[in-house]
Amino acid sequence: MDVDHLREVCDPVWQAILAHPFVTALGRGQLTDEQFGYFIAQDYWYLQDFSLALTLAASRGSTPDQRRTLLAHATNVFSVEHDLHLRVAPALHVDPKADAPGAVTLAYTNHLVRTAYTGSFSEIVAALLPCYVTYREIGKKLFADGLPEHQVAREWISTYQGNVYGEAVRELEDIARMTDPRDVDEAKAVGLAYHRSMVYERWFWDQAKRGRNVPGF
Repeated sequence: MDVDHLREVCDPVWQAILAHPFVTALGRGQLTDEQFGYFIAQDYWYLQDFSLALTLAASRGSTPDQRRTLLAHATNVFSVEHDLHLRVAPALHVDPKADAPGAVTLAYTNHLVRTAYTGSFSEIVAALLPCYVTYREIGKKLFADGLPEHQVAREWISTYQGNVYGEAVRELEDIARMTDPRDVDEAKAVGLAYHRSMVYERWFWDQAKRGRNVPGF
């Protein structure tokens, strides 16, 4: 699939995410513990089903290398990102397990898991890509702007702009570029899966900004 084209089509959403007030405040270390803690809790819940979607994607991979890579990513969600969330949560005075998934968190993960169960392999990869790439771009941008004094914000930014995470993004992008839709209909489905994930990424930041005013189910 044409990863660059998928991004170009969604450029307005990309720009809205990179300029999002919550992202900007994170980069400046201006989030309160309550704001940052709610975001971390929602990301914690998101990663539960994100890992499941990666595992399901691995079962659909067309080559042994693809399957090994995606299974490794599903494991790394816990060893890198999941552990980061549990490590920084005490500093923010929050217990992610005690919080409820927000409406956007549930909608986004339902989209990912449903696509992983019912979509083609190309659709699954397209649906997974936006989370990977937007976090890398946010991490790189905020790092380039200068790390804030806030220790948790520094650690979050450093994780997502770092080489380990960057290598994971490159691996998924390589899988995407080697995975072509079979026909016009599948190509449209791939574009839709990617676009929906991009919109959910934007809404996830909106949810973080509103905080616990967004109800959980």
